[in-house]
Amino acid sequence: MSIDAALVEQQPAVPSSWLTPRLARSAPVHRWFVFPHSYAPELVEWLANELSLEEGATVLDPFCGAGTTLVEAQRMGLRSIGIDLLPLAVLASRTKTTRHRRAALSSAKKRAVASVRDARVAVPNGLLARAFEPEAFGRLAAALDTRASARDCIRLAVLRSARQFSRLVADGGWLREQEPELGPEHIGDVLDQAFAEMEEDLGAVPTLESTVLEGDARALPVASASVDAVITSPPYPNRHDYTRVFAVELELGFGIGARVKELRYRALRSHPEARRRNASNGYREPRAIEAVVGRVSERHDDARVARMLHGYFEDMFVVLREIHRVLKPGGRAALVVGNAQYCGIPVPVDELLADVSERAGLTVEQIVPLRYRGNSAQQMSVFGRRPSRESALVLQRP
Repeated sequence: MSIDAALVEQQPAVPSSWLTPRLARSAPVHRWFVFPHSYAPELVEWLANELSLEEGATVLDPFCGAGTTLVEAQRMGLRSIGIDLLPLAVLASRTKTTRHRRAALSSAKKRAVASVRDARVAVPNGLLARAFEPEAFGRLAAALDTRASARDCIRLAVLRSARQFSRLVADGGWLREQEPELGPEHIGDVLDQAFAEMEEDLGAVPTLESTVLEGDARALPVASASVDAVITSPPYPNRHDYTRVFAVELELGFGIGARVKELRYRALRSHPEARRRNASNGYREPRAIEAVVGRVSERHDDARVARMLHGYFEDMFVVLREIHRVLKPGGRAALVVGNAQYCGIPVPVDELLADVSERAGLTVEQIVPLRYRGNSAQQMSVFGRRPSRESALVLQRP
C-alpha cells in the first residue's frame, strides 16, 4: 500500500514521555512492577479515546507485559483481557488487575518482612549464584517461600525488590554485572516499602472483570468476534530478548532454569534466537519487505538479522490475522510500533506492517506518529543522527 507522505511527516501527536515507562513508575498500581520498555498510562487513555471506546467495552492486549493497558482500561470502565508468553508478565498483570483484601495484604507483608531476618539458604549454582551473594539470596528466597493468601502480591514485591540486590542488571537487551545497589540487610526495608505502595493503592484497583492468561499472540485463547478493541505494543524488531532481560526474575520467581530456552525459541521473532513455528500460515512476503531486508542483508555481517526481520513480519501477519479473528465486525485496533535501522538502513516497520495488516484482512485507518527517537550511540557514530519513528497503527476489522 502507499502511505500519504504528509501523514508520515506530521509532528508527533503526544508528548514523548508517554512512550517511556517514567510516568508509570509513580502512578498508582502501575508502579507495582514496571517493564523497562513499556509506555505510560496516559498513552492508553489517549488511544482508547482515539478508538472511541464506550464504557463496558472489552479491550484485548495480546502482548500485555506489566499490564499498563489492562490497568488503565479498567480505570476507564473497560473490561480487559491480557495475554503474554512470559510468566512474569502474567504475574504482574494479574496482580495489578485483581482486587486484593487489605487484611490479607497486611498479613502477607508482616510474614514476608519477618521471614527475611537472618535467613540463610545455599545459593544454587548458575545464574542465581552470579546474581546474588548468599545472604541476599537466602532472604529473598525466604520471603518467596512465605505462606500467605496474597501470594501473588508477595511474589511481585520480592521480584521487584530483588533488582536492588542483584549483581546482574538489565542493560538494553542484555544483562551486565555491577555492584548491588544495596546490601542484604536492607531487604526487609525495601520489601516493606513495596508492600506499603500496594496498600496505599488498593483503592485504585478497579472491580471490573479482567482476564489474564499465559498464551501466544499468534494463537490467541480468545473467542472469535468477542472483543471490541485491541490496544497493544508488539515487540519491536530491535533484538531485545525479554527472557534475557528478566532472566534473574524468571529463575528466582519461577525456577525456569533450562526451560528459559524454550520460551526464547517460542517468542515472536523480534530477536535472532526465536524460531519459526508454523511454515503453512498463508503468508506471502510483500515486495517492500523483501527489498528492505535485502538491503540490510547486503550490509550487515550477521545473517541472523535478516532472518529475524523476515520472521518478524511473518509472525506479525499471523498476529494480525488473529486480531482480525477476535475483533467484532467494525472493531478497531491500535498497535504501538517502532521503526528500526540496521547499518544505516531504515526499516519503516509501521508502513510495512500496514501492508501486512491489509493482507491479514484489516483496514488501515491511519498511521499516527507518536515520537522520534535517536538511533544508538554506535549507529550514530558511523551513520550520523537518524531518528526513527514510533507510531500508532490504527486498524479496523471491516
